[in-house]
Formats: sequence, C-alpha cells, structure tokens
Amino acid sequence: MAIDLKGSVACVTGGGRGIGRATAEALAARGARVVIGDLDLHHAEEVARQIGGGAIALKLDVADPDSFTAFIAEAERLGPVDLLVNNAGIMRTGVFAEQTLHTQHREIAINLGGVVTGMRLVLPGMLERNRGHIVNVASMAGKMSVPGAAVYTATKFGVASLSRAVRAEIVKSKVTITTILPAAVRTDLTAGLDIKGVPAAAPEDVAR
Repeated sequence: MAIDLKGSVACVTGGGRGIGRATAEALAARGARVVIGDLDLHHAEEVARQIGGGAIALKLDVADPDSFTAFIAEAERLGPVDLLVNNAGIMRTGVFAEQTLHTQHREIAINLGGVVTGMRLVLPGMLERNRGHIVNVASMAGKMSVPGAAVYTATKFGVASLSRAVRAEIVKSKVTITTILPAAVRTDLTAGLDIKGVPAAAPEDVAR
C-alpha cells in the first residue's frame, strides 16, 4: 500500500454494518481518521461512537453523485483523502425476467455507479499528490455466474474490470488500487441465501 494508515484520512462507504463496519474498525485500530458513509446514518453514527479516534459519520447515497461529492468534501475538511474503500453494495435476488427495472437499475447505480463516482472524485487529487490508495470491494461473483443474482454478478464483474483498467492507467504513479473478491460472507447481504457447503468468512476476515 502506498500510504501510512496512521493519521491518514480513510473513507469507508457502506460503513454502518457488515464488511464496511469491520473495515472502519480495523482502520481506526491502525490509527486512521475514519469517515464512515452510510445511507442509514444511525448505524454509521453508532460505529463512529464505538471506534472513537475522531471518527465521523455522514449520510451517504453512493448512487447520488451530489451526495458522494458532499461526503468527500466533508472528509477533506480533515485533510486530503488518503484511502477510499468502496464497499457499499446491495444484492437483489430472484429470477432476472421477474425483477423490476427500477430495482435492477438501482442495484447497478449502487454497486457499480457508486464505485465509478467514488474513484472519479478522489483519484485526481491522489494523482496530483502522487499518494493514495483505493480499495474496491467486488465479489467472487465477479468471476463466476450466479443464477438468481444476475445483475449483482454483472455489477461485480464491472467493478473488477474497472479496477484493472484504471490500475493500468495509473501504473506509473504511486497511487494504488486493490480489488477485494470475497466469497460468501456472513452479513445481512447474504442472510437470505442458501450458502450451505460454501466456506463463509466473517466480516472481520475480509476487513483484515
């Protein structure tokens, strides 16, 4: 990683629960000043209170570029954003042809559009400073087809491909990008899925 976490400004989207919460906790334990964004502000505030260390919580809808812009601007009041963890995501399960277009487009806007927006907002500053790190949380679903989660799978393919392409574009800089592809994780996201026989990790494992 191209940054020292101690004293760094680290933004985590979807940080109110699951992998995002565990990531915020892990970053704070390493001395980062954590900015937690979540659509559910109550959960984000709870995490910020728990981890302390000057952590702040902000309401964030990653599918709304204005909301994301305001989130990053508020984080930059602490200093330049050194680390962005694009973690926010949803999964709508069901037969593709039976889902509504509205829910499918919302899933794309959050899972893929939110990553595009987040990267676009922080990357120019990182490149100018020649320092920074972006973590995009994809999924092993980005490497395989999952019937019943077709749109989710497509968004995670997109996140993985986007990360690879941008990484190639900035390879001569000291700004770095990591893509995380967890398998099944014991979170609210997978609560309604039958994952018997699939090795399941804890959110803390992914955060670490």
